[in-house]
This record gives sequence, C-alpha cells and structure tokens, in this order.
Amino acid sequence: PDASTAGNAEEEPAAEGETPAARSDNAGAESALTAKLASLAAQGNAEAAYHLGMAYHLGTNGADKNPQKAFDLFQQSAEAGDPLGAYMLGSYFEGAGGAAIEADAGLALKHKLAAADAGHALAQHDVAQHFYEAGDTDKALEYLQASAKQGYLPSLQALASLYSGEGKVTKDPVKQFAYVALIQGNSGETPSRRLQEWRDKMQSALGEEQLKEAVQIVSEWKIEPTEVTKKALSGEAAALELAALEPATREPAPAGAEEGK
Repeated sequence: PDASTAGNAEEEPAAEGETPAARSDNAGAESALTAKLASLAAQGNAEAAYHLGMAYHLGTNGADKNPQKAFDLFQQSAEAGDPLGAYMLGSYFEGAGGAAIEADAGLALKHKLAAADAGHALAQHDVAQHFYEAGDTDKALEYLQASAKQGYLPSLQALASLYSGEGKVTKDPVKQFAYVALIQGNSGETPSRRLQEWRDKMQSALGEEQLKEAVQIVSEWKIEPTEVTKKALSGEAAALELAALEPATREPAPAGAEEGK
C-alpha cells in the first residue's frame, strides 16, 4: 500500500496544509497587508516572509503569481527558522514551483524534515511517505502517528491501509479496525456505505479481547494539533495578526454566490 493513502478507506479530502495569507475582496486592504508583510520580511521576520511567499505562490493579496519570488521568500523564511517556510521550500524543491526551480530530492527532504520535526502535520505525512518508500517503516509509522494525532485524516487513512498487511508493515487487525473507526469519527461526514461495510467486516473478524483493545485505542485518542499546524491552517488570520491589521470589510456577495470563490 501507498503510505500516503488508505487503500480501502474512502478517500477524504486533504486538509488545507497551506493557505494564502488572506483572501479579501477589498483590494486596498490586500495591498496594505502585502505591503506590511513585505516591510516585515525586509526586516528579517521569518513568518512574514512565509506569508508573503504564499501570496506570490498563489497569486493572492494583491500579488501576481510569481514562483521565483515565492521561492526566494520561502528560502529566506526557512533560513530564519520558520517551519512553514521550510515546508514550502521543500515543496518547491519537489516541483511545486514548476520549471522555475530545479528539483532536488535531497533538499526537499531536508527542509520537509525540519518542518516535520517542528510539528507540521502535513510535513510529517510527506516525510512518512519518503521513509516508507525507502524501507524504513518504523520511521514512516512514527511520522504518520504524529500527523494523525493532529487530526490529519490522510495520515489516519494511511495507517489503516498499512496495517492491512498488504505492504511492508505487519498486519495488525486491531490497529487497522481502530484507525478505520477513527476515520469515521473524525471525518465530520456521514460514513460512506463502502467504509461502513469494510468496518463491519473487520469488526466481525475480531475476537472479544481484540475488540476491547481496539475500543481502548479509539477511546484514548485525542487530537492535539501543534501551534505550527494551527498557524498553517489559519493563514489569513495569522497574517493579519502578524501585520496588526483588521480583517477587511467585505462587500455583500451576489445572491447565490459562494464566499471566497
């Protein structure tokens, strides 16, 4: 099985690991935020460089999409010790910047590891995939566990898949069942029929003691995202707080339109 997905589990949408610094409809506020971030970045602020890099990466907040500028800012951010900048720098070395940046697998892993070890859930998931493919299943499971404990569903899916015994990890029906139950309990959606049938089949194959053990894993599971992961997921709020700006006032959206689209 691929360590990045759960082979039999219903695929869940990946959480937004990286969000733009802001997505306001107010062009003036966007320019003010971008200008403030640029000023802070010029003073050596690592987090500001990350947020500004995201603006150039995505083409938001009044910034034109510019992979080279984004790369330079992520590099500045990473060198100054920001784990989110390090993650994006690693992503650029994996091809996120397109042809603008030459791919380098070694540097990609180096920077993603820095982000993973700082507690970034998405980075932990990515490096787990690397270690699994390299044959280091202990490291892969360690990083997947850390990511899953932060509520990153693709890591829970990967754990459920890996413990099926179809790949490099020894089959463990107790853990497999527990992780499938956790996927259902933490997805925020009604379980698909396919996933429910899979869970029921696994449950029926467990002995009484095995089922107790699985239930204990589920009952003791507690999602605890790190501050790094929280910041990665709160892009707009984190950037505005850093820049000491209020959220921009939005004009009422046209009837039927989705906000932010």
